[in-house]
Amino acid sequence: MILINREQIPTDTGKKLYDLLIKSWNNPEYIYGVLSRLRGDKNKQKLIDFIEEENEMDSDVITLASLDIAEGIEI
Repeated sequence: MILINREQIPTDTGKKLYDLLIKSWNNPEYIYGVLSRLRGDKNKQKLIDFIEEENEMDSDVITLASLDIAEGIEI
């Protein structure tokens, strides 16, 4: 199992996304998967915006949204 701690995340945007993901589902593999898939703060911010605007906390929906963002698909 791959574990990632908040302190290992280098940017404030990444830390904010980490905090939102923990609230959605406190599962290390889920959190690592979403964070590692989204390269750069711009993509992480897109997912943050989606989560906050839609008040989304379903980990399945968040995972699918992160896949779309990673592929360049507008959500």
